Amino acid sequence: MRVRHTGIVVTDMTKAVRFYRDLLELRLVYWQTESGEQLDDALGHRGARIEVVKLEDSEGGIIELLNWEFPRGRKRSNKINDFGITHVAFTVSNLDTFYEETKEEVLYNCVPQTFPNGFKMVFCQDPDGNHIELVQAP
Repeated sequence: MRVRHTGIVVTDMTKAVRFYRDLLELRLVYWQTESGEQLDDALGHRGARIEVVKLEDSEGGIIELLNWEFPRGRKRSNKINDFGITHVAFTVSNLDTFYEETKEEVLYNCVPQTFPNGFKMVFCQDPDGNHIELVQAP
């Protein structure tokens, strides 16, 4: 058993792709609009129509961006301490450089923090306010 992908529902696919592909440098591997009876059955929604983008990291990890054209979703609380999935973490080779290069475009909680064990970490948000953790190992 291994994790296949992480799905993130977005409101604007263009903005989301810019963040995940252009800023986080994930490789675009799939971009389609999906619909049909089998999808309806699998998801439990009649008439589902979803724009789907799959992006891959250098080790094969996949982020799946989903823009539900029908039925449209709704905004929910997205606090870091709410129950359920709260964030996705990415490993960055040089967090200070990445932060400096993206701080004008990305909303960060603070500057990167260095912990006693040598790890550097910072949280930011994607265009929909989803929490993203960026980590640099010692």
